[in-house]
Amino acid sequence: MIVNIISYLAVIWISIYSISFGVWTWKNNNKFGGMMIMLISLISLALPGYFLFFVQ
Repeated sequence: MIVNIISYLAVIWISIYSISFGVWTWKNNNKFGGMMIMLISLISLALPGYFLFFVQ
């Protein structure tokens, strides 16, 4: 269980970096690119959380 939580923390860390890159892209007038980066980052954050807490 502790290994799952540590690996999920790594996913959260990577997602925070990706979301900040999406915000930077959005601010540099690439609205579609920023939106897609944030969407992919949120999906990659949600899927491991779903499998960690709901699928056994």
